[in-house]
Amino acid sequence: MSILTKQELSEINLIMLGQGAPVDIDNTGYNKFDYGAMASLSSKTTLTDNEAYAMVTVFNRYINTQLSHWADRIKETIKYYQKTVKEVKVVDFSKDSVKLTWNYNKTVSDYIKYDMDRTHFKWTKPQGEWVLSIEWDYLKQLLNVFQANGYSTTAIQTVWDNLDELLGDTPESPTDITLQVSRPSTTLDTLVLEVPYHDAIVKAFRNVPYTFFNKSTKTWECYIEFSLVLYKELEGLKIKGLDLSQLKPWADLIDGWGKTYSLIDYTKCPLKFQPYDFQIADATQLLTQKVMLNANDMGCGKTFEQVLVGESIPMSKLVICPPTLRINWKKEILHVNPNANVHIIYSADEFKTVNGWNIIGYNS
Repeated sequence: MSILTKQELSEINLIMLGQGAPVDIDNTGYNKFDYGAMASLSSKTTLTDNEAYAMVTVFNRYINTQLSHWADRIKETIKYYQKTVKEVKVVDFSKDSVKLTWNYNKTVSDYIKYDMDRTHFKWTKPQGEWVLSIEWDYLKQLLNVFQANGYSTTAIQTVWDNLDELLGDTPESPTDITLQVSRPSTTLDTLVLEVPYHDAIVKAFRNVPYTFFNKSTKTWECYIEFSLVLYKELEGLKIKGLDLSQLKPWADLIDGWGKTYSLIDYTKCPLKFQPYDFQIADATQLLTQKVMLNANDMGCGKTFEQVLVGESIPMSKLVICPPTLRINWKKEILHVNPNANVHIIYSADEFKTVNGWNIIGYNS
């Protein structure tokens, strides 16, 4: 069975357009959201491979109705162009963003990596394949790069031109709203938030960087580091019945990142030795960081330094160490603070923590 030639594609397009512009989906000629794009292609004297592929992809939506006579050849033509044309596929979309996937191209990847602002997009790997989620308003520059590297972007343009129709009407706002928060299994640094539709809430989500709506699951995704921003946005709405209790612990966590603590007065600790100046300097510097690696050589007192840091922070502490060093950690802690609440979690014990120091071995 032969594929449709470019001339035949143009002729079929003219036949469909000749049936008139539709008011809506009326099964006569093109439906409303296809008519404009196909009308623009009718002015082409010669179709490129990308344009031919875009045209036959639209035809495929009508193989059970208006174009049933050409159904088999349309399918064969699509298979042919899928092998010759690079295509950017739309995985999902919302009013704010679209998720895209395509075959790897170094030029495109380098452009995204080095020339684009990461606050407007993010990468995920939900089913083993990398997907780029990018804001609609930031997509135009990337479309130019795709097209310059030979990719078909018809699928994106079709969704963008008909976004409101494809998304449909939004449900009415409820009176009592509970924001449900969970951690996804596909990433380490995001939250999944489920909430009934509300105009003000949607606007609040849109004001938060790295926040996207997943149309397939009807949930929002937000980076944990922006959970405090989101909490303040939602809290500021003053919506009666809006329950943010599941988001608050994450907001409190991020709020804690902005707090700083001073080193305890070690001169009042019952130390059996005089600390070296570099040990005090190290502990002081560690307190200014949220993540830091203490890479001093053996014998320089790394454990002692970390205990000083831990005693300076008024919250629960977790020590993960080789099992053989658990007792040594407890000894070092009690050396600095004899009244410290120290709990060693052994593998045979029931798991529990204390408001103080919690020590556990690697294996546990």
